[in-house]
Amino acid sequence: MNNTLSYKRITLLLTFLALLGSSVAQESAADPEARYPYRREISSGNFGKVAQKIEKKLAKEADDVAYNYAAYRLWSAKGFADRDLALAYQHLATAYHAYAHSAPRQIERLERDGFDGALFSSDFRRIGLLALAQARAAATPDVFSDLLAIFTNIPDDIIASATYSRDSLELDIARRAGRTQDIHAFILLRPDSPLLPQAQALRDSSAFADAQQAHTTQAYEVFINEFPSSAQYQRAKDSLYTIAFRQAEQAGAEHLYRAYAERYPESPLAASASWRADSILYHTSVNPADWHSLVLYLDSPTPHTPYWHSFALHSLATIALDGHDVEAVAQALAHTPSSDSLRLPLASRLRRDYLIPSITNFHRLYGAYGRLLPSEWRTHDSLALALYNSYRFDIIDSCIHAIAPAHEAYIMLQQLIDHDIRYGRAAEALKSIEPFRDDFVGSEEFSRLAGLLADSPAAPTRPTAQPLKLLNAECSHPVPSIDGKTLYFSAKGHSSNIGGGDIFSARGKGKTWSSSHIEMDLSHTYGNEAPLSVTADGNTMLTLQSGRLFICRRDSASRKWLPAEPLLADFPMPIADACLTADGRALLLSIPGKEAYQTDTSLNLYVLVIGNEELGMRNLIDLGPTVNTPFADRAPYLAPDMKTLYFASEGHGSLGQLDLFVVTRLSDDRWDLWSEPRNLGLGINTVDNETWIRLSPDGKTVFSHRRARQVEIVTYQLP
Repeated sequence: MNNTLSYKRITLLLTFLALLGSSVAQESAADPEARYPYRREISSGNFGKVAQKIEKKLAKEADDVAYNYAAYRLWSAKGFADRDLALAYQHLATAYHAYAHSAPRQIERLERDGFDGALFSSDFRRIGLLALAQARAAATPDVFSDLLAIFTNIPDDIIASATYSRDSLELDIARRAGRTQDIHAFILLRPDSPLLPQAQALRDSSAFADAQQAHTTQAYEVFINEFPSSAQYQRAKDSLYTIAFRQAEQAGAEHLYRAYAERYPESPLAASASWRADSILYHTSVNPADWHSLVLYLDSPTPHTPYWHSFALHSLATIALDGHDVEAVAQALAHTPSSDSLRLPLASRLRRDYLIPSITNFHRLYGAYGRLLPSEWRTHDSLALALYNSYRFDIIDSCIHAIAPAHEAYIMLQQLIDHDIRYGRAAEALKSIEPFRDDFVGSEEFSRLAGLLADSPAAPTRPTAQPLKLLNAECSHPVPSIDGKTLYFSAKGHSSNIGGGDIFSARGKGKTWSSSHIEMDLSHTYGNEAPLSVTADGNTMLTLQSGRLFICRRDSASRKWLPAEPLLADFPMPIADACLTADGRALLLSIPGKEAYQTDTSLNLYVLVIGNEELGMRNLIDLGPTVNTPFADRAPYLAPDMKTLYFASEGHGSLGQLDLFVVTRLSDDRWDLWSEPRNLGLGINTVDNETWIRLSPDGKTVFSHRRARQVEIVTYQLP
């Protein structure tokens, strides 16, 4: 019970103290504790003659702090008949300025009377609030403008409130006026206004309404240019695109559609405008029954959409295929892309109309339209006719002119000079190919052929092939022994053969060879055997049997050949040619290429050291790109000096197909450093394939084989 009573007493006491503090605070705020003249009279509202007395004092001492403060209190007092807040503010500002610039002793005296910074700060807020309340009561922009112009030292939050009120009133007046220029004038006048975003939105909305009312392309373009950041920007663009497109649509003119697409490329209607422009152009330019107008349309520099270009092309093709005008077919084919399905029927029609019923029109067809036909057709037709009309040089000439610089044309060019090459007439061959030089611009094959013919020696110094009559049979792969007294070779179709091609030998020297007989120990009843190399001691021979290598060794006592032993038995690919080095320590192989610069069908040259043959492909040494090409490189033969390599190639420029070349090894320790290949030239090389070469021990006689009526062995005496 006592505790409850004590609690109530404490609560009542605290409530009383709070009310007392609030009252004191209000009194302090209403009447600061500064001792200024006539304080009691002003506070009690007994103004009487206080104004005259204060003015009289200030007339003598205009900067008196206390009297200026008293004047401020008087002129701002509620109930004073002549109340003037602007005048009150001036006196307060004067009092504060005089206080701030007083001497230290004077400031001490003033502060004892209650004049300090806190007092002035409180009164500047007070006068600001009074002025703000008075302006709000008037509620006109001019009143707020005057407040901001006069009451410059009041707190920032009051200034901000006055600014906002002034701007709100001005913006509302501009909005109610309903004119875009009035709102825009407010934006120009108040660029720092807190209401600027709202004003800009109002202005943009009003301007867009103006553009909508006018509803012209010019009005929308003006809005778009002046207000690119407005919320109505895209709506204005959409309206602009629609109106402009309808204007072009109503006129139905190509140039207006074209102008629309160029002026408004971002418009969703731009593609439609371009299509309509091209449609109008097509229908005004083309007569569907006249293929010439279609060609003129396709050749026109005016841009076309893919649709109308394709439509014109297919119309031209239809006319060409339905009619009998070769020129129409040719024009359609000339304008048809290589990937278009129309090319095949057009080409077929052109070829059929031109070649049937007379095939003699071939050279006319390819001379006029050869570049329009598929390349495989040109190749097939030209080669077939060139072979069929081998002595019709006018046909061959036309074929070459038609399809050069294609490789097939180069083959025909070699056929054209076949007789000159076979009989060593380099100058005549060079003269025969000269008329085709312009057709082969950029062709390395032609340049190399011309160079070979130009560099060929005169006839008396040129090697001449001499056939060797060893047997009445096909003879090939001649391999002389190191002493030059024995010639091993392969023969086929002789009465002594025991199966396929067998290995024979002959005794003699130079051009005289006799005692040709089969080497029974080296031959078999199956497959075709051919000698490839014989070592310097004559006791080891490398042979080739149906794409596989064998080593044959001679018994030193009986001088008989022992049974052949397979070499590279597990080699993963067939071997085209091979050669055993003179010291018997390494093999040179011609096999399908496996390097980056070679193709799947090329043959290239490699070295494999004897003793490492079980490693097979992993131990192959590539002779390198100086020797090997993406084409066929074969028939390697390393001379006894272990430096001079002869080989056949179709990739270094030739007189025809495979030619024989020679290079020099530039390092005893490496197999991929060689001199530039040199063509052995006219006399040894012809337009046919030269795929075999072996040299006599003195290096002056070349043994080779060629196909005439049958395969035969020939020799050349080197100068």
